[in-house]
Amino acid sequence: ALTGRISDEKYYLELFNKTKAFWNEKFVDPKSGMTCCDTQGSYSIGLSFDMFDNNVKKAAFAHLDRKVREADYTLTTGFFSTGPILPMLSSGGYNETAYKLMTSTKCPGWLYPVTQGATTIWERWDSFTHEKGFGGLCSMNSFNHYSFGCVLNWFYEYVLGIKLDGEHITIKPIFTGFKSAGGGFETSFGTIETAYETSGGKVRF
Repeated sequence: ALTGRISDEKYYLELFNKTKAFWNEKFVDPKSGMTCCDTQGSYSIGLSFDMFDNNVKKAAFAHLDRKVREADYTLTTGFFSTGPILPMLSSGGYNETAYKLMTSTKCPGWLYPVTQGATTIWERWDSFTHEKGFGGLCSMNSFNHYSFGCVLNWFYEYVLGIKLDGEHITIKPIFTGFKSAGGGFETSFGTIETAYETSGGKVRF
């Protein structure tokens, strides 16, 4: 659409709608919005690609929240479904769940490696533990890996509230959990930064 290729736009929109209809028919219960495998990953990926029909999308967000709470605020996702889980929780209005998941020190989770001495993001949550040491995992695991680092996207877009859409910039932070936050990044329009701190029920943004 942005390049003016009307025929291509029509083709891919039709392909998307056809794929979406097939996906819902095969993998989603039309009444409950529950996926056939009922996993964190099936909801986080499905929601991030806008694959759920509108009449069950709200239920899908609720199922994602439920699966995280059932896992005691730990992750049961793989590389591809870990990235969208926090953004999808926040998109569905479950900011408190997203915050608890992000700040959990249980395994598997982002802060568990920190309790084991991590200063970088590892390829595996338990690449090193105080109890088992390296556990024979070093031969195939990176200790500075991009995949779980995708969580930073949530911090920029939801905690700091900076979202870019073409030439438009929306600032809409969430004030759940963190007492203060601040940061930003460079864009073709210049530097975008936000910061806030909360105290006594008030927010200074």
